[in-house]
Amino acid sequence: MKINQNNMKLIVLLAGLTAFTVSGLAQSQQKSIISGKVQDATNKSIQTVTVSLLKAADSSLVKAALTDATGNYEIAVTKSGKFLVRYESLGYEKKYAAAFEVEAGKDYSLPVAVLKIEVKKLQDVKKKIEDYLKEYNKDKGYSYIFSGSPDLMYFKDTVYNITGDMLKGLNEMYKKKK
Repeated sequence: MKINQNNMKLIVLLAGLTAFTVSGLAQSQQKSIISGKVQDATNKSIQTVTVSLLKAADSSLVKAALTDATGNYEIAVTKSGKFLVRYESLGYEKKYAAAFEVEAGKDYSLPVAVLKIEVKKLQDVKKKIEDYLKEYNKDKGYSYIFSGSPDLMYFKDTVYNITGDMLKGLNEMYKKKK
């Protein structure tokens, strides 16, 4: 087969377009890693916080991840643009990080996010449990102790551990109210 000048121009043009397209696709698929850490006010790492990457323009969800046992997270994205991050976990106030710009192929380490305990909700739960235990304990005579920590409850004597009865009673109480 003989290649004339017009065919050669066509081959060079197609090769150039192919290289440009492949280069553009590769550049648009460059991965960026957005990473960070989540802690409480006492610098204790918080596990299983939902970390959501949102478009800054409309707060639509792009991707989400959970923090690990050390409070760390990573979100891989292939899009450039302006984003913000939302942190959510049961018992903690929702928090947003300031919006930031992502360039394809660049990694970003966000500042440590410090979540505050949602005191009002935890106080409400604690009050409901205490009220229930007072009623429950009227005819049982058990001794019980609440810890100073909002996420732990201790009973004085494990022989009289009433956790199962307490959960059953609380569930029945909630069913009656619904």
